[in-house]
Amino acid sequence: NRNTTISLILQGFGYVPMYVSKRHAIDNYLKHFKLETNSKEFYIFKEGYKYPILERRDNTEICSHFILNSIEESLDINPEYVLLNGFKIDIDKFLEVINLFSTVTQDNKLEFKERIDSMFNNTGLGFMYKEAIYQVKKNDK
Repeated sequence: NRNTTISLILQGFGYVPMYVSKRHAIDNYLKHFKLETNSKEFYIFKEGYKYPILERRDNTEICSHFILNSIEESLDINPEYVLLNGFKIDIDKFLEVINLFSTVTQDNKLEFKERIDSMFNNTGLGFMYKEAIYQVKKNDK
């Protein structure tokens, strides 16, 4: 962070957008198969997970099946900004999460992490601590 003028932003909480398309995937699907629905909530079910889909005026997003909770990392990484995403989160719970992120310290970060985890049954850190394995492709010339 010292060698750049760009601000560090950490996604701290919420469903993580994994895929974004400029197309209106849900509307196009419903029109193509001549289907009608009054529902505004859509999901993809795959391998036992439920991925929320958000269709906006100008795009479609498919989100992670878990709610990111990186309150502990928000202190350890010390970003300039922490992004809290309230998509599909109950407003009262989201306001509590905002309060926890606003008042977290080194002394209470584990307690606050556990409190957020207990509020939601599907929290996680995604690939944050997954080891990346790179394979170099051999050139057979």
